[in-house]
Amino acid sequence: MQNGINLAKLRSKNNHTFKDLANLLNVSLSSYKLYEIGTIPMSLEEINTLSTFYDVSFDYLLGLSKKTERTHFRKTIDYNYLKFCIRYLRRIDKTSQKVFAQELNYSISSISRFEHNGKLISLDYLIKIARKFHISTDYLCGKSYIKNIL
Repeated sequence: MQNGINLAKLRSKNNHTFKDLANLLNVSLSSYKLYEIGTIPMSLEEINTLSTFYDVSFDYLLGLSKKTERTHFRKTIDYNYLKFCIRYLRRIDKTSQKVFAQELNYSISSISRFEHNGKLISLDYLIKIARKFHISTDYLCGKSYIKNIL
């Protein structure tokens, strides 16, 4: 779901090679190329590395926003805050894990796992949560204290 076009734009604009970014992410050259064309998803940590490296928002890298600028950012993901946020959003929506799982096309066990261990959250799930609640992925991950609205 992430926008490989934005990755390609950033790479080209900054005169980086595929190899430069593959080395930065500690992945093979072919894996990075597949990231950029959107064939395989990146991990949350890889998105964080690129966000910090290029000084752009998660939302931009994930294709959720055209704005590149970041505001009040931390360099690390706050996984405790992330799991708190997704659990809190589901609860204020007054939705059970079962209903939430059905809405987002996930298993109940996946929803439970995501809510108890932030490091296990998939990018796809993070994007679905951000879109459902119109909240920035940067905010959800504790990288920004500003609740940007998508």
